[in-house]
Amino acid sequence: SCIVIQDDNGKPIALPPTEIVKGKELFDYRSKYLPGLSRKITPIELPNLEISKIRKACENLYSYFCFDVYARIDGFYDESGKIILNDPNTTSGMMPSSFFFHQAAEIGLNPSQFLTYIIRTSLAQRIIACKNSGSYDGILKTLDNAISHDKNAATNKTKVAVILGGYSSERHISVESGRNIYEK
Repeated sequence: SCIVIQDDNGKPIALPPTEIVKGKELFDYRSKYLPGLSRKITPIELPNLEISKIRKACENLYSYFCFDVYARIDGFYDESGKIILNDPNTTSGMMPSSFFFHQAAEIGLNPSQFLTYIIRTSLAQRIIACKNSGSYDGILKTLDNAISHDKNAATNKTKVAVILGGYSSERHISVESGRNIYEK
């Protein structure tokens, strides 16, 4: 599973993909939603060249379907190195243990930062797409001011490392959330 976002110029950027290691033969509803029945590994355990190929294939599919803001693209990677993308999604689950937040954590964004990015990108996209976008202009300006204020406030914080280990569906998220809790 790979989350693809767009940058400020509308160019797709695939985040580090997630591999699902299932405990049973079939990755079914129970395996997906009940803790401990499967494990998510982000980024997947492949050579960087192969990860780059997967990311590029996901970016190409994102562009092919003319997606905007973000999408989650699921697929398979077989032993021969073949990439099969079979499930493009214009939305993604947003539970704390979802692919969405695992992959954001890999690029250094906590859930709040990543959601803010998605909201800001959505507003900017609506301004481009809508003829009467005056209401979005004001909201975007308010959001940009809040982001600027938060960046200025962040310079006064002291970062403290939080180390968690083991396999957990919330390990990535816990580390990112812990960074916010323990900053002063």
